[in-house]
Amino acid sequence: MPRTYKREFKKKICELIVVEKHSTKKTAEENNVPLKTVEKWITAFHKDNHCYDPEVVLSR
Repeated sequence: MPRTYKREFKKKICELIVVEKHSTKKTAEENNVPLKTVEKWITAFHKDNHCYDPEVVLSR
C-alpha cells in the first residue's frame, strides 16, 4: 500500500535539500522516505518551488 505524505512535509524535505543543501540520500533515510520518492519531489520543486504550498492546492 503506497504511503501518502502531507504537502507541508514534502515542502520541508525539498527546502532542506535544495535551499539548505542537505544530502538527498541522508535526508530521505532520516525521514523514512524512499530516495526515488524524494527525487520526484525535488524535480517538481525545481519546476515550481510553490508546488507544495497549501494555497496552490486551493487555486488548482
